[in-house]
Amino acid sequence: MGHESTPELDHARAARQAARKVMPIQRYALGAEPDENLAAFTTMDERLAMDWPLSRLAYELAGLPIEPPPRSELVGKLVRRDDL
Repeated sequence: MGHESTPELDHARAARQAARKVMPIQRYALGAEPDENLAAFTTMDERLAMDWPLSRLAYELAGLPIEPPPRSELVGKLVRRDDL
């Protein structure tokens, strides 16, 4: 089971290699990674937009169903404009 080499495969490999060269990747020694402060390079809207897809993926990978809590257990506070 060897690696096949055809002009098409060689071209595809070269294209992937070129794409990797411009990826924004940084290398750190284990334990010397910087803090992951998303606020430094994303907006609040971008961080909120990440929440649902990441949560859904985490549940999917864990094999767990996503079950919303009963309405009576939802956390929230109603603030009326007149109360401000």
